Amino acid sequence: MKIKFQTKLIITSVFIVMITSALLMYLNIAEVRTMFNEEMKYEGFGFAETVAEKLEIAKEFENVLDELMAERIIAACETINLIPVEDYSNDMFMELAPKLNIDGGIYVYDSEGVIVYTDVVDYLGWQCPEDYVMIPVIRGSKRPIWRKYGQMQIQDF
Repeated sequence: MKIKFQTKLIITSVFIVMITSALLMYLNIAEVRTMFNEEMKYEGFGFAETVAEKLEIAKEFENVLDELMAERIIAACETINLIPVEDYSNDMFMELAPKLNIDGGIYVYDSEGVIVYTDVVDYLGWQCPEDYVMIPVIRGSKRPIWRKYGQMQIQDF
């Protein structure tokens, strides 16, 4: 069986067109894949930059809140320090805590680390352990710590 020259030419042409189409399709897919990868990388960097900016803003906001909280704690401590020690009582601290907007409790320790006055009656008489973070402040050997705790020595106590 002999194939005519014209048939051979058509088959060869179709074969070349199919191979060329397949090659172009492969190159096109590879280029699109590269383009999408570059686009995702670009978008990812943009997203990471946005997240980093938001984290920086959140850190600044946290610092402002810490400063405001420290000011509030200092004001509450100074207010309590203005009250004569003779007037201290658990009832007085129970009345004072909501007025100062203190939700963590007011605790007055003696020099041994025992709570002698408080607005949280369940803690009255509690003895703090020797490794308690505030023992140096209670005993007067360290400056007051304002961050989150707000402990200070009471004058004439």
